[in-house]
Amino acid sequence: MRYYGRRSLSTVVGTLFFLAVFMAALAVIFFTLYSYNQYYQELHKRNLRDWERLKERFEVIEAEVNSSGELRLLVKNEGSLYVHLVQLWINNLTDNDHRWLPIDVVLSPGEEVNLGGGVRLDPSKEYEVKVVSSRGNIAYARVQHAVEGVVEEGHLHLIVFSPDYTPPDGVVGDEDSFHLYVMYLSTLSREVNLTELTLRFYDHETGANITSAFTLEASTPLPTTLSPGESCLISFLYSYDNDDPSLEKLGGDRWVDIKVEAVYVNGGTTTLNQTTRLALIVEGKPGMYVYEIRFRELGVWRRRLYIDVVIVDLDENPVNNANVTAYIDTPTGDGVYYDFTNVLGIATFGPYRDEGWYYIRVLNVTKPGWVYMPEYNRETEDSYYFEGGL
Repeated sequence: MRYYGRRSLSTVVGTLFFLAVFMAALAVIFFTLYSYNQYYQELHKRNLRDWERLKERFEVIEAEVNSSGELRLLVKNEGSLYVHLVQLWINNLTDNDHRWLPIDVVLSPGEEVNLGGGVRLDPSKEYEVKVVSSRGNIAYARVQHAVEGVVEEGHLHLIVFSPDYTPPDGVVGDEDSFHLYVMYLSTLSREVNLTELTLRFYDHETGANITSAFTLEASTPLPTTLSPGESCLISFLYSYDNDDPSLEKLGGDRWVDIKVEAVYVNGGTTTLNQTTRLALIVEGKPGMYVYEIRFRELGVWRRRLYIDVVIVDLDENPVNNANVTAYIDTPTGDGVYYDFTNVLGIATFGPYRDEGWYYIRVLNVTKPGWVYMPEYNRETEDSYYFEGGL
């Protein structure tokens, strides 16, 4: 009878222990590879969504309301991808009210559609429209009235234009000088003596008076006399300063309305006020907005959550050293926090490790000489469930 001693038994136990350690190590390796594979799959999906959102381009090419209140809203797909339009917002700027309409329209590349069918507006009020796609992109437009441009009152007709910077190709920059011409045409039956002429400048979108940003350098001497059916051209030379306080909250290139106040003598003294809309484009303060809010989980065993807020300018370039202030609610508490963006335009909050829901809302973004424009935000708030880390 053969007898196996303790030495043989220890060999068996050692082999079993080695196999157990090997299997555990193999399980760790497979789990790590699986985790990294899941992470990179999600990263690829997010990058693909971001790429599609950046490639998607659609524009409101016409937004006009006629005297009957019928809206004509033409939207065109300017990109190479299909565009799915899902929402239409109509903001009443006069009454500070808005309407939301669900839509379901798919545009092929180069295709355009009229979204204004069946929509009735008050032609005496000012409106802005926003069209939202399924990818989160937004096209803005100010609703124009069917009769736009020259405003006629009384028996004098006028229009204001700039021969130096013709919109929309020319933008008046900081410290630029430019000419403005006021073209007058008289249809009165007698001579008119034009004695005074004053120009006032208004931001088209907000209606803010920005006249103080323009300095009159020279002009055609007055008075001048207009005979029946005669026209005349009054020339003005202005300089523009975009550091003026009236532009403090106006970012990006701004359309300008010009109001002309004229005093003329026609058997008596008459004051005539007329406005030419969209007469000029000027350079406002550099604008910035929130391009994206994203949640990142890093680590395998000691997972941590980070919240990134991406700030870009109006050309979608990253804005460095912008101060982002945000309200953040975590499973352990809430508060207001701030962080500065890096060269990629990213402000990062965290790390966090507790399991539960996380919520963030951007309150403000500041940078000297810049304007935060939240109306351009692609995201202002977001939430995320984090499974926690060790």
